[in-house]
Amino acid sequence: MKAHTITAGLCQTVFVGEAEREVELEFTVIAEMHYSPAQTSGPPENCYPEESECNITSLKITKATEDGKPVHLGLDTMAQLRELISLDRVEEQLWEIYQEALAPSDEY
Repeated sequence: MKAHTITAGLCQTVFVGEAEREVELEFTVIAEMHYSPAQTSGPPENCYPEESECNITSLKITKATEDGKPVHLGLDTMAQLRELISLDRVEEQLWEIYQEALAPSDEY
């Protein structure tokens, strides 16, 4: 099973504090991913389920804006914003990128 490294620039809107201020985040993410399709036909000893794995190895916030204005990205602010990023959504986006990259293309 070969792992592929995916690097992507992604965006998410997060809600900060009790007032739920809306902050738009841009970030770069690097992940090691692999996928092996299931083998469901043939003798039982040759069959196996699909396997996939996505390990995010780096996530760096590159820009944060609130109402179109930059948010100061000090260490405390970055740590707070980082915790609000939905890693489930990041993984969904990475799988979309991964599948698109491996899809057959008509281009030469």
